[in-house]
Amino acid sequence: MTIDHFQSRSQGGEDDPDNLIYSCHACNEFKGDYWQTEPNLGLLHPIFDNPALSDREQENGVLFALTERSENHLQILRLNRPELIAYRLEQREIVLLREQNQALRQQLATFQTTIRDLENEVERTLQVFRTRVKTLEGFAGMARLHTKTVEEMAVQKEESRKNAQAADKGKMSTKCVRKEHCL
Repeated sequence: MTIDHFQSRSQGGEDDPDNLIYSCHACNEFKGDYWQTEPNLGLLHPIFDNPALSDREQENGVLFALTERSENHLQILRLNRPELIAYRLEQREIVLLREQNQALRQQLATFQTTIRDLENEVERTLQVFRTRVKTLEGFAGMARLHTKTVEEMAVQKEESRKNAQAADKGKMSTKCVRKEHCL
């Protein structure tokens, strides 16, 4: 970048801060000593004139003049030279990539939040499952105890029945010995 006199000193321009502008070397060279007092032929001042009201960048990177003054400005400074068109397209691509990057970052943040939520839900489900398993294990233990008790009771009942049968047989053999009770 260079510092240029908007109205060149050879055309009566001074070193006043409002007359000093930043300019790339090529634009400074193209402008040279150009100065017009007629409004439609003057150059656009980068500080005081709004470029949004003067020209539009087209899809292909070429600037399209909206006013006669802007058309003159574009031609004098050769603002549609290939390297500037390529630069504008590159800048547009950078903006697009930044927007895509931002969208992807937001999507990633959403995915990370969803993953955390799912992990928390899995952990809660596991806690419920573990609690239910412990409850079922308790029921199984009680069922085993109940089964053991029932089996023990069945064994005791069977032993009682056998004892009763044995006692009945013993009574029969005692009865038979007495012969009066035998049939």
